[in-house]
Formats: sequence, structure tokens, C-alpha cells
Amino acid sequence: VRKIYQNYSIDEGLTYKLTCFDANYTLKRRIVPYFAGTKYTLKTDIADDMMKDLVRENLGAYVFETARNMSPRFTVQTDASASQIIVVNCEWQNLFDVLQDIARMAWELGTLTLFDTVYIGNDTLEFRTYISFRGTDRTIDTSFPIVFSPTLGNLDDVTFTKDYSEEHNYIYALGKGDGAYRP
Repeated sequence: VRKIYQNYSIDEGLTYKLTCFDANYTLKRRIVPYFAGTKYTLKTDIADDMMKDLVRENLGAYVFETARNMSPRFTVQTDASASQIIVVNCEWQNLFDVLQDIARMAWELGTLTLFDTVYIGNDTLEFRTYISFRGTDRTIDTSFPIVFSPTLGNLDDVTFTKDYSEEHNYIYALGKGDGAYRP
């Protein structure tokens, strides 16, 4: 829980709104604090295994500084070697951003490689990778789709918002140079 919003109204009484982060927030709070060219920053490996190594080295069992070691409450799934071989140099970068970059590189090479941090019980989180998809496909085209609809009775007090506040109608793109010398 990162934010607690408390409201009182005569109609609804006392209500609370909580802002919480998912388990991947743990990855967003870490950087790869090692110098360029070390085994911790310059890596050539299979993308899904590389992700797991980076997590082990920055908050898991292989972390260099013991104060940053979150194991045994943070574990890492066993390597699967199921993605693409890539090269990464990631000194002093945010760990979550590096993991996203690795996923993007693997995707560009032809393998959708996903990651997530999941709760596995006993106050323990586990970092996992997934190839092709995360979970079970329940879209309308499958044998067992999941459909949410107020008419089906599985949604109540629904609010839908369209936010156009960041929309731009006209954009200028300028070339090199200044003033009249700009093509």
C-alpha cells in the first residue's frame, strides 16, 4: 500500500481508496549497480535465462551486496532456455527497464518472452518468465471464454472513461537549421 485516500459523505459514509503496486514494483526499485564490462552488466545469453540471472544478481540469491539480498522471500524460477540468444550491456540501469528491453529484443528476434513476479505463498514472491503467452487464453474465440458484462450480472457499478486530455490534433515537424534556413 503506497497511498490511502479516506473520504466521508452523508450518502456513502466513510470510504477508503487504496493505491497499491503489484509485485513487479520490487524490480522497479532496483538498479544494476555494477560497472561496465563486468559479468554482471555485459551478458550474452538466452533472453529468459538472462532475465533470471539479472534478478538473482540484483535481489536474489546471487546478489553481490548482502543488504540487497531478498532471498529466501524472493525466489527465481528455474532456467528454461526457451527464448532467443541476445547481448545486453546494462550498467547502472533500472532493473525493470533492462528486463523490458530484453523482452523487446527477444520479440524482435521472433520469440515473445514475458516476465512477471508472482506471490507463491508464505510471504514469498517468485520471478518467472513465460514464452508466447502468460496464463490461459480466455478470449471469445476459445472454448472457454471469460466475458464480463453488467447484463450477465458479473459487473456492477461500472464506470467507463475516455480521456482525450493528451490528444494532439496538429503537430509540426521541422527540419535542420534556423528560421528561413529551415527546410
